[in-house]
Amino acid sequence: MTQGRPTRGSKVQARVISAEVAEEKPQASWFATVAPSVLLGLLVLELYQRGIINAMRSLGITIAPLICSLVLLTCALMMSPNSMQRTMSRLLKPAVDMVDSQIACVFIPYIVAVPISPLPTGGALWVSLGVCVVGHLFTMCVAGHLAQLAASYDEASEIERCEIENEELDADELAAKKAEVEAEVKAVPEAPVVFSKASFWSISAIGSAVAGMFTNSGLPNHVALAPAWLCATFAVYLLAKRVPAKLQRVGLFPTLTGGVAMSVLASVAGVLSGGTCADGLRIYMTGAGSFLLWFVPVAVLGLAFRVYSQRRVLSANLAPLAVSLGCAVPMGMAFSVVLGRFVGLPSEIILSTVPKCFTTGLAVLMAGSIGADSSLVASGCVVAGTMGLAIGGFLLDIAGIKKVVARGVATGTSSHAAGTAGLASSGEDGAAAVSGVSFAVAGVYGALLLELVPWFRAMLVRVATGV
Repeated sequence: MTQGRPTRGSKVQARVISAEVAEEKPQASWFATVAPSVLLGLLVLELYQRGIINAMRSLGITIAPLICSLVLLTCALMMSPNSMQRTMSRLLKPAVDMVDSQIACVFIPYIVAVPISPLPTGGALWVSLGVCVVGHLFTMCVAGHLAQLAASYDEASEIERCEIENEELDADELAAKKAEVEAEVKAVPEAPVVFSKASFWSISAIGSAVAGMFTNSGLPNHVALAPAWLCATFAVYLLAKRVPAKLQRVGLFPTLTGGVAMSVLASVAGVLSGGTCADGLRIYMTGAGSFLLWFVPVAVLGLAFRVYSQRRVLSANLAPLAVSLGCAVPMGMAFSVVLGRFVGLPSEIILSTVPKCFTTGLAVLMAGSIGADSSLVASGCVVAGTMGLAIGGFLLDIAGIKKVVARGVATGTSSHAAGTAGLASSGEDGAAAVSGVSFAVAGVYGALLLELVPWFRAMLVRVATGV
């Protein structure tokens, strides 16, 4: 450590003192302090995306506008003067952080729509699951061993690299994590309560449903019932968050459990209203589902802030990241297509397994580039994330991936945010820091690969379809 550079202990102590001072101050209402900043950030991000869309249309650029928006925002954060960086962070970070904190709820509609997606039937369902698992393992091993090989040529900086990784969870991120933990602790009452947040949203859902069904507003069903379905989704999500951590580690994420519960509720509502299960699901997706999915682009743009906050990790591990991601991302995508074709899966299922290792927001964006179903893609992301969260460390040990940098790259490239959380919960803070920047960079790289390299995209589709 250089002289004058604050140590990790001093940083933690300073944050604790700041927290104690903050606790002494009277706490203002969330709606009075945070909500205006969040709404302003959402408005600015929406105007920014619309501006990019109009500019690309006028210039005749055919790249996905969201990918272009993400790349430009990342470059702006990385290259702008410090004053401009601080301004952008103050303006946009509240909205990004709000969406990121509730991202599990935002992705629930993808799971709800699975029953009306082109699901494989019979044994093909288990075969497709096996393709996801094997593809995940392949990507993890390729990324991990390439990173380990690249890092071995720079042993002198390994100590410095680990120090940076362990310290890179900077004040803002650690404060956010601490606040999240405290919020979760406070959410579990010491004694039974009569009226909880879930109860509030449940009652609101019932009231909104009654108003939507019996008020002659002239609105379409999906619009009239959207408030009721939104309230029901929030209630189910809050209940899903109370699933024990041990069960969540084996796959019962709030996104999955909440999505399954809402899928059942929407199907039942469709039948009770005189239609079919599919009718109920479509009403949900075109109303409440569309509203929640409106926040997905915000979550994708939030990756720019993740890369920016981990810029020191990115700089210190540039060679391992460049080598491993440069090879593992296209190889993993191609391997899934070849394996799916080899075992005889339908083309639409094969293409849905391609982006499974990327963060869900970008994965569903890639689905549009290759003609895959977004709900099936999101389900594949759940499989990859579950493996990283539940047995990621064990798989890395079995594969012989020992170096801190390599473990982080392997996990982030194959298991996105869920795998990163698994490393952090296991005490591998250095690997978790590398994993955090890896899954963001890998997602952007994979999306750009499909957008900017048409022959690669065409090759994937050609192999999947056999044409």
